[in-house]
Amino acid sequence: MSAIAGFVSQGLNESHLHAMLDTARFGGAEGLGQFQSGNLCAGACQLAFLDKAHGQQPHLAKGGNVAAFLNGEIYNFAALREELEGKGCVFKTDCDTEVLAQSYAVWGWPGFLQHLDGMFAVAIVDVRANQLLLARDRFGEKSLYFTHCDEGFAFGSTLLSVSAMPWVSDAWDNAGLDYYLSLQFVPGSRTLLKDVEQLLPGESLALDLQSLTYVRYRYYVPSPKEESATDDALSSALQSSIASRMRANAPLGVLLSGGMGSALIAALAASAQPGIRTYAVGIESADNARRHYAERVAGHLGTSHTSLNLTLGELLDVLPRVAASMDTPVGDPSVLPLFCLAQVAGQDLAAMLVECGAEEAFAGHGYYRPFLAVGAEEGWRTRLLNWVSRLKGRASPSSSGNDPCPGLFDEANRNLRSGLPIALTESERLAILDGQNGGVACDNYGRWLIARVREQSNPLLQSTLCDVLSGLPDHRLVVYDRMMMAHGLECRSPFLLSNLMEMGLSLPESERMTRQDMLIALKRVARRYLPTELLDYPESSLKVPLSAFLPLWFERVGGAAAYLRGSGLTGINIEPLIDIVEADLAQGVRRGRLLFSIVMLVEWWTSFSRQRADLLRLMAQS
Repeated sequence: MSAIAGFVSQGLNESHLHAMLDTARFGGAEGLGQFQSGNLCAGACQLAFLDKAHGQQPHLAKGGNVAAFLNGEIYNFAALREELEGKGCVFKTDCDTEVLAQSYAVWGWPGFLQHLDGMFAVAIVDVRANQLLLARDRFGEKSLYFTHCDEGFAFGSTLLSVSAMPWVSDAWDNAGLDYYLSLQFVPGSRTLLKDVEQLLPGESLALDLQSLTYVRYRYYVPSPKEESATDDALSSALQSSIASRMRANAPLGVLLSGGMGSALIAALAASAQPGIRTYAVGIESADNARRHYAERVAGHLGTSHTSLNLTLGELLDVLPRVAASMDTPVGDPSVLPLFCLAQVAGQDLAAMLVECGAEEAFAGHGYYRPFLAVGAEEGWRTRLLNWVSRLKGRASPSSSGNDPCPGLFDEANRNLRSGLPIALTESERLAILDGQNGGVACDNYGRWLIARVREQSNPLLQSTLCDVLSGLPDHRLVVYDRMMMAHGLECRSPFLLSNLMEMGLSLPESERMTRQDMLIALKRVARRYLPTELLDYPESSLKVPLSAFLPLWFERVGGAAAYLRGSGLTGINIEPLIDIVEADLAQGVRRGRLLFSIVMLVEWWTSFSRQRADLLRLMAQS
């Protein structure tokens, strides 16, 4: 794990690179390495898990004409190394980054990416081809930002590092802001900054270092298969993925989130490493069913378990630190307890296994249920509700093919095409954006995603695939990665093995979700490793009691009006936003997710703009 950054610009030098990397030094970073070729300067600050003695980057191949930088881990590096040695490659270290360099030397771009199983943001310099090559892992576990203009090109692990380029303004991207106000995250290649983009999951970029022109290429998009996997195949793939993600010369544990997927991961990990550390978190005065379930799982497995029970005061105290740890804001209140859990776990561990991807691939979110096919087993009430919904024009994704401008939003139903609710109506967003529509209904990313979703005929599959392509990388993985990285923890997701994810997506609807049950096939697999009583897990997610939390927060900051007027948010009409927030507070917080996302936006921008100003001063002195 490391932070990577680089640029091609005549006006910048290695001192500017060091300043960029200093902003990205997550807890525990060790050392800095760099590589220069013409006007290109690239580097990394390293936190090694596999070969600490030789972990400094870059790693070279082809006589020094190929330089590789890696943020993340290549889980199958040992098998790749053996295969490459059979092709005549000679290795000097046990680092996965050296395997990455040799893989590119043998298979080229983009072919070498097909051989990788891992979470990664990759930068490769090919001196002979005069190219910079960037790539992001298949499901977007690691972020990779870039900016481009006639004057130069820059990339980095963090939005902050890239935002320091001379040509990047502080202007917000209007469509990105529209997305955030609607979804509480920014999907696709947009960011909140007009001049900065990010690579998509499963995407690579090739930059010509002479002309500064580039091409982008999707080397992977999850694709359901025609054949349905057996329970044996699912079990074998999960075991293999967990085994590969447990390889590290550093302490590793498991996050017991209270879901059945995390219990299954813990069961398999504990069988390989008895007494493994597990962690769970809950909140006083909230529903702690998930924490209690996690404690039961830990007790059955005999793990070394830590269970936190946080107060609202503790969550209030950490909120500014949480926002400062984010590259981009995400309005999910679970970031608060997750940050506190990672802070405790980071004192014991270097990496943690989490269940990200299970609920998307195997259908474990309750908001997928409206997309289930109407079955004979439904009662008259359900059939009546479905009939009323159709009268109101509530269409499933598969029936919206006549949209004049299809996009991520289903404005009629106020939800994302996956079923995730939209927090603000279009009219409310227009008022807050001062009449400047962000155009999110018609942007290229929205068109691309919906085209991929509509290739599937089953509405439930459409819904979950939409989540895999958007909600997973741009929301959940951002939350887990950044909260863990804030405390020097690497987040590893066994379910994000491409063939395992595709197995889940390829299951028949009845094997994924019914109106009474979820994660059906995965639950059958779990029965092999867990007793029946532990398969009855809480369906609800970790809840922060926002009706109590948000009034306390606004009281702490002097009231909603003063807080928002003093926020420094640009591109936003503050007064309509104040009206929405104050009206909801007066009604007892009915739109808690929206209000929390506004708080996170303010706190993130306060921290980001301050850090960016400091970085710009440092860059000016370099």
